Amino acid sequence: MKIGAIIFVFIPFTLLSEVHHEFWSRLSFNYKLNSNWSFVSEFQLRQQNNYLLQKEASIYFPHTRSARLWINKKLNKGMTLHISPFAYFRNFDFSRSDSSTLTQRNEFRASIALSKSIQYRKFEFKTRLMLENRTLLQPDQWVERIRIQEWLIYKLKTMKNSSFNPYIMGEYFYRYSNKTLGFDQFRLQSGLLFKSKAVDIILGMQWAHQSIEHKTTERLQSQIQVFINL
Repeated sequence: MKIGAIIFVFIPFTLLSEVHHEFWSRLSFNYKLNSNWSFVSEFQLRQQNNYLLQKEASIYFPHTRSARLWINKKLNKGMTLHISPFAYFRNFDFSRSDSSTLTQRNEFRASIALSKSIQYRKFEFKTRLMLENRTLLQPDQWVERIRIQEWLIYKLKTMKNSSFNPYIMGEYFYRYSNKTLGFDQFRLQSGLLFKSKAVDIILGMQWAHQSIEHKTTERLQSQIQVFINL
């Protein structure tokens, strides 16, 4: 089982007009069936500040609650197939007509992805291509997203059955909705990954730039992720 990571990214966010400050946490349980197959149950809790009024800390108001199932199959040449047949997300956001009121929106997701990992000395390069279907409720809408993710990990210090690994990750999102394909968002994160046989932990921060239907959003997200190997 693995425990994830916290990531630190330094962004000149003081130059940005409206920044959403958020805290993301993730807990994942990884069950390895054999050398090729594994199953992951993933739970997320995200919090936020009131970005409209720029008040309270990033852990004060609810942002997202989610649960997701992953099925992973190792292929040849360092490639892995990832299938998520089901995920549930409950999202919270502030109403611009009443900046102190939170609204809720529920959605279901299904995803399929292909990833590849390449090792070179103390470096690891990971890439993932994912197709994600989002079925949004209130109001009803569906969105297809293409996600392209790249990781560069450096094995800084190795101990017995564990290691400390600084890394940087970038991810592009493209969305197809209302018969239009366009840019959705870009994420950049950096931090430290602690890996061991039983658990992985990621600590860090992420900056996200999102642009949908002429609305631009900047987000700064501190993160802690924990992956436990069963």
